[in-house]
Amino acid sequence: TICLRSAVNYPALVAEAMSGTVLTDVSCSGASTRNTTEPQTGRTGSVPPQLDALQATTDLVTIGLGGNDDRLFGGVLGRCVQVAATDPAGSPCRDSFASRGGGRLATTFADITEHVARVVRDVRERSPHARVLVVGYPQIIPASGTCDLLPLATGDYPFARGINERLTEAVRAAAERADAEYVDVWAPTAGHDICADDPWINGRVTSASTALAYHPLAVEQQQVARLVLETLQG
Repeated sequence: TICLRSAVNYPALVAEAMSGTVLTDVSCSGASTRNTTEPQTGRTGSVPPQLDALQATTDLVTIGLGGNDDRLFGGVLGRCVQVAATDPAGSPCRDSFASRGGGRLATTFADITEHVARVVRDVRERSPHARVLVVGYPQIIPASGTCDLLPLATGDYPFARGINERLTEAVRAAAERADAEYVDVWAPTAGHDICADDPWINGRVTSASTALAYHPLAVEQQQVARLVLETLQG
């Protein structure tokens, strides 16, 4: 499959904790909000639009989307890694975006808010009785310091951290706009970024036994499952 979906991701853990739950997991690596209504295609195949999994009787939907819109993770942060060697002590990634005008990123975050809010509205049209939870993003980039597992130019760390923060706020704003419940993952993941002593996010090395590069580790998914369950029980 193109989705590289873990059997122990937070939806699976939430379903396991709720007896009698029938889980339909359509999460997919690299999915953008567009893939809720359009197929997602990769080199080895394609998967149907995610909203096709909904039924009128669906009673719970969790949504974790936004970071792949406008290639925010792969394009913007990926570029930051690629250009780091050109000026290791500087901020080549931030500078390259500034030279093209800062408007693009502002537009990206505004679009993420609108697109995630639209996904919530689309879910409610198809599953009017469902409880809808929008799940936020974790702290990926450290607030200070650098590390080998996150090979950015020193001056680009604050820029990348800012993108991480603005994405989180864009998704939070989408939940508010669509009147959906928001699961805050940002605050509980403080001190567990890629460079932390106890990281919950994998660094630059993909491992078949742990996680893809720059993706959540099992412990992070366990914590997100706990947060979702607390929200449901609250």
